[in-house]
Amino acid sequence: MRKSFPWHIISRLDFSPAALQSSTNVQNNESVPLGSVVVDRYEHRTQDLRHQFDVTINDVRAGKTFEFRIVFSDDGVLITIHPLGKDTAVRAVKDFLAGRYSSYDERPDKKLAHAIFKEAVLRLLRNAGAISEYKIDQPYPGVAISDLFQEAAAAVNRELHQRMTYTIDLSKERKLWKCLLLFQYEAHAATYKYASQCGKYLSLYLMKTRAVPDPNIFANAEVVSIYDHFDFSAEPDIRRHLGELEKRVEIFRKYV
Repeated sequence: MRKSFPWHIISRLDFSPAALQSSTNVQNNESVPLGSVVVDRYEHRTQDLRHQFDVTINDVRAGKTFEFRIVFSDDGVLITIHPLGKDTAVRAVKDFLAGRYSSYDERPDKKLAHAIFKEAVLRLLRNAGAISEYKIDQPYPGVAISDLFQEAAAAVNRELHQRMTYTIDLSKERKLWKCLLLFQYEAHAATYKYASQCGKYLSLYLMKTRAVPDPNIFANAEVVSIYDHFDFSAEPDIRRHLGELEKRVEIFRKYV
């Protein structure tokens, strides 16, 4: 993640609301200017106990200016960083979930579709007052895969491989991991990647598919449709937006 952002500047700032200045010049240890940071907007999101900063960063080394939204938990843990701006995916996600679907239709993209799906889920959690229960986009170091999981995988001629890091959409430490996938077959395949690393794993998918090349074989894993996982009776708008998204991701589906 850090390679995508001017981390050499961001890491030198104290984002405590009481300490952060509206405008800050940033230098390295040799007093060489690295750039400047302007806080355009700060919000303490009381509904999910998050500190949200919209900032403009002038990176001297790159010769560029960036706009980011940086979010911390109430205890100072970095939750997420993403770019802002009229031409970014962030704007397209907001437009789509406001019913302005043309922002997606102008540049159909699977990554953008996933971002829309993810933001819809976050809104469902936010509106239900449950967002504070989860860490969002939290990285976890890989741990050794137990023989129990390897044996289960071997029974279907599969082998599991440990990764250095696993970044999880929604998590409660290692007790519960939830990942969001566009298609049912992707959700099943994800169980082979994540189930061995946490106590309970849940794949939530948007679109049902009849073909599932990788059936779920792990006792601690579950694959569930987003429509079965959430009660949409109080969220008709989000349900409608997801229906529109399904129509648009059809072109990316590999299996019927």
